Amino acid sequence: MTEAGIQLLLSAAREAGLLAGDQRYQNRLIADAPTTIFTVRAGGRVTRVLVYGLHFDDDPGWTPEERSAVERLRRFHEQALSF
Repeated sequence: MTEAGIQLLLSAAREAGLLAGDQRYQNRLIADAPTTIFTVRAGGRVTRVLVYGLHFDDDPGWTPEERSAVERLRRFHEQALSF
């Protein structure tokens, strides 16, 4: 990957909230689903964000902020797979 590509990926990670510190999103709606782990090393920091059942239906107990955050992570996941 070129430096320009890395910078684009980091920019997308920032927009997805992956540089804002560790987070964990559980989903009580489903059982036996994979946990997607995003790990970003940038600016001397390591951030880990875990999402249980990333591409499943939203947990009805999530706050609007959690729903928005998980949706941004879904978009980032799809975008990152295309790099």
